[in-house]
Amino acid sequence: MKLKSAYRQALMEGGTAGHMQHPFDDNDLKFSDFEKMIRGLLDGHITNHGKVTEKLDGQALSVSWKNGKLIAARNKGQLKGHGENALDVKGVKKMFAGRGELETSFGQAMVDLEKAIKGLSEEQRLKIFGEGQNFMNIEVMYVPTTNVIPYGKNMLVFHGASRYDENGVSIGTVDGSASILAGMIKQINANIQKTFSIQGPQNVTIPRDANFNKQQSRFIKRLTTLRTKFGLGKNARVVKYHEAWWEDRIDKSFKGATLPASTRKGLLRRWVYGDKSYGLTSKNIKDEKVLEKAKKIDKEDYQKLFKKNIEPFEMLFLELGARVLKNVENYISASPEKSVQAMRKELTQTIKSFEGSTDVAQIAKVATHMKKIEKMGGMDAIVPSEGIVFKYKGNSYKLTGIFSSTNQVLGIIKYGN
Repeated sequence: MKLKSAYRQALMEGGTAGHMQHPFDDNDLKFSDFEKMIRGLLDGHITNHGKVTEKLDGQALSVSWKNGKLIAARNKGQLKGHGENALDVKGVKKMFAGRGELETSFGQAMVDLEKAIKGLSEEQRLKIFGEGQNFMNIEVMYVPTTNVIPYGKNMLVFHGASRYDENGVSIGTVDGSASILAGMIKQINANIQKTFSIQGPQNVTIPRDANFNKQQSRFIKRLTTLRTKFGLGKNARVVKYHEAWWEDRIDKSFKGATLPASTRKGLLRRWVYGDKSYGLTSKNIKDEKVLEKAKKIDKEDYQKLFKKNIEPFEMLFLELGARVLKNVENYISASPEKSVQAMRKELTQTIKSFEGSTDVAQIAKVATHMKKIEKMGGMDAIVPSEGIVFKYKGNSYKLTGIFSSTNQVLGIIKYGN
């Protein structure tokens, strides 16, 4: 079972693409895998597992080609029947009508994409889209609708196509589809359209860290401290740490009570693996006081405890990300240095604008994220990118640094959330 993540974004990445994992989200990984990742990311050898691409901060769109036209899906219902109810260009424009620059961003993206893809042969379109069976996940970067990263140019970047069954359930991916489609479009000189340029994933280079030995030792020492806290070996799955952590928490929370093995196992299933099939009922937990306490933890304390449990791994990889991202070369930004300067300026001005606020809850949230930013290197850790996506043992993982906390601070102050 997979450990439920408390750090998923409110909006699904890629529109219909779903959530991309941080390494610490994956229950199947071992501590030895984490060590290999740390070394590979710091010395650049992570590329031995596959190309490393930039993770982009744009708006999500998923498109396919069916019945001679471009269609888009923004939810599972529009994926059903191989895009039977998906939106065409007019439908997308109508959906975003009256929403300012978003109307132009999504509407013109559809216009430019349809024109570019229409120039391909039927055989080429079938190869990528399968007449609505496959949807290409796209990042829309439009200067007037910039989120956090100011890229300085309008771009449509392909991430890869997912294959869906009749019920709109993902059943796989189309290998190499993003680069192949981008290459097809460039071959017919259709990659530069009226509003957007069109391209495949942005491949980046990770040079060996200038202080590799010191940094490797620093991060692996932190990982070893976590591993040995509960007497785990290198080949132990990381989820065993979470099990031990929650067992300790259960012992402290129910001190003095006698918990049957079935109750303890059930609570671990629920709180470690997110398995809600174990209900907090009198049928499962006979002791009324234990049941009342379990319900309170589940309803009032679980999210805080979950974050406390996962935080050491989260911060390890966020700080590692901040270090690695400073070394990355070939970011997609038109002017990386200008982008960094603009981000530093916006963050500084946004924080200053919040001075004098009487909203205690928001002050606490901002303070929490600013502490994380300082741990990751402060303003010097800002890079013109959300992060990178790398491969390990056939799976894709994201590595981010300061972006998430920066995004949270800007969001709290701009939108109050």
